[in-house]
This record gives sequence, C-alpha cells and structure tokens, in this order.
Amino acid sequence: IARERTISGDLVNFVGFDSIEARMLARRGRVDEALALGRRALEAVDEMDFFEFRAKVRLGLAEVLARAGKRDEFERIGEEAVAIHAAKGDVTGAAWARRQLEALRASLA
Repeated sequence: IARERTISGDLVNFVGFDSIEARMLARRGRVDEALALGRRALEAVDEMDFFEFRAKVRLGLAEVLARAGKRDEFERIGEEAVAIHAAKGDVTGAAWARRQLEALRASLA
C-alpha cells in the first residue's frame, strides 16, 4: 500500500521500499528477487546526497548478500557502509554500522 500511495517522484521512499523488501525476500529464501531489488536500491541511492541512507541501503544489501552466500561481496558492501559514515566524521554512525556488520558476520558462522 505504501508503494502505491507514494508520489511517483519520491525517490527516497522507493529506494527504502526496495531495500526493505529485498531484506524480507532474502529472509524468506527468495534470494534472486532480493538481490535484484537490493542492487536496484543501491544504484538509486548512490544518486542521492544522504550519506546515512546510502550506508543503510548498503547494510540492507549486505544482509541479502550474506543470505545468498556471497561472502566477498557482503564484506565489501558492508565495509562501504562503515566507510561512508567514517568519511563524514560520523563516529557514532560508523560504530553502529560496524555493529550491524558484525551481527551479520555472526549470523553466517
């Protein structure tokens, strides 16, 4: 319903919808669909200037990649999320992203 009621040009909402839906699909084992949506969200978010959102979408895709067994890409995308926060001097955000990444790593073990 939210996707249907969002104004067509509201890129932030559509990227958020894709990222969240990708995570939900991956959790249900529908990894091919999840990867497609997660990658679409990543491509779109990189056109934005919102560094926090760019990092969160990467963490969402990292979860999808982890569930798909794509360990190397998971690590790269996850570390990009941490680096985005660090590059902006957002120590708290970088620590949060690092904790999220560690939790995903632990779930793979």
